[in-house]
Amino acid sequence: LSSNLNIEINERKSADNDLQTAITNEINARKSADVELQDHIDANKGYFDRITYLTGKKILILGDSISDPNVGIAGTMPVWATQFIGKLNNIANKVTNMSKSGRKMIELPAALSTITDWDYDIVIVFLGVNDFNNSVPLGNYGANYNIYYTDAIRQSYEIIHNNVLATTHKFENLFFITPLYHTAGVNNLGYPSWYYNACITGFCKRWGCKWINGYEFPMSGELYSSWTLVDGLHPSTQ
Repeated sequence: LSSNLNIEINERKSADNDLQTAITNEINARKSADVELQDHIDANKGYFDRITYLTGKKILILGDSISDPNVGIAGTMPVWATQFIGKLNNIANKVTNMSKSGRKMIELPAALSTITDWDYDIVIVFLGVNDFNNSVPLGNYGANYNIYYTDAIRQSYEIIHNNVLATTHKFENLFFITPLYHTAGVNNLGYPSWYYNACITGFCKRWGCKWINGYEFPMSGELYSSWTLVDGLHPSTQ
């Protein structure tokens, strides 16, 4: 009886040890998974913060062919705005894309006058490359917005600001995205594309707008543009 009891005790100890080992391994595995998850969260903190910030927001996009989903250029990727809208599905309240291929900044004020719904928290303006391509003169942020590039920037800001503020009684953010690096060199006025970039960033600094400097985005710069821009302008599938 004593021998059988000792055998039973040893078997139970062995089973207990196996169970303890299994529990320890499970705990360690979960700790490892938690560490990996935290590392992922830390590495993508900016992304998660931005997504959280955009929760429930109403967003309007105003651009040219780089943002227009109806443009079909062989070898190009789906426009960034389409991907942006996809990522914000069930996150943002609404994202409206009113971009139009070929649009110039000097045409934006007239286009804005046709908008009847100004219930937006965030407005994104991604224009300027067609002004460069068509040698639109820069101006000095005056009132001739249908002639001068900088005049159109200011007029567009004022129209957007005043209409959103009147509708929502708050104005959160107007984002300008500056033109991407352009491989064409200078236009007929002798201006490089970064002049048109600088007009936007200078205005934003003085007027308190936010901007994304597309010109300085490395993947569309000199080193990569032959690979990433299918025609020197529109992002490729790469």
